[in-house]
Amino acid sequence: MQIFQPQTKKGWLPPSLSHRVLTVETWVNRLSKLSPVSSLAIELVKFDTQKIQNPEISGVEYQKGELFGYDVREYLLEKWGRSCAYCGATDTPLEIEHIVPRSKGGSNRVSNLAIACHQCNQNKGAMDIREFLENKPSILAHVLKVAKTPLKDAAAVNSTRTQIFETLTATGLPVITGSGAGTKYNRCRLNLPKEHWIDAACIGEVEKLTMLTSQPLVVTAMGHGCRQMVQMDK
Repeated sequence: MQIFQPQTKKGWLPPSLSHRVLTVETWVNRLSKLSPVSSLAIELVKFDTQKIQNPEISGVEYQKGELFGYDVREYLLEKWGRSCAYCGATDTPLEIEHIVPRSKGGSNRVSNLAIACHQCNQNKGAMDIREFLENKPSILAHVLKVAKTPLKDAAAVNSTRTQIFETLTATGLPVITGSGAGTKYNRCRLNLPKEHWIDAACIGEVEKLTMLTSQPLVVTAMGHGCRQMVQMDK
């Protein structure tokens, strides 16, 4: 018996996901007719992982900048499950910690950084990770495994976002892109409340933001009703 694998066209999306792209396209076109839209903004990734891994690509300014430090901390919190890498504590302030101490040749790359509570950070000090967790082999193995985990989850741009970006670009309007961590940084820096519509206004490079309303227009996609011509009886 031969099994044939169905061939899918590159960029193909199942109807459930394609619907999201088409909905965005529909509302962009509608709003463009009702108001003078000058640009569009979209979050493409949660973290700018290339810059996190290798900050030198954008120069010293980015490497030492406030946003870089914020981006790294947010990424590490998510990577380590927002808990101490060594004791698992969650309801406590967490600090960035070097797995291999700087005094022993450890670098500042994210693959050598972990999140630890203040007590564990102090207890570890300049000790080698293997010495610090000598009596906790399972935790040591977990820390070393997570530390080497690539940024693939955060770096992956899902196909829906990619197609939405391409759809927005096809409108001919300038498209502003940003990362989720960058959006949160802007919102916190501007001391704005956490709302999806406010986050949308904080994408990309935002120097200042003036809120002209507290009641945004909300669009709810309800679909076109039942796909069946006639409802089935019992």
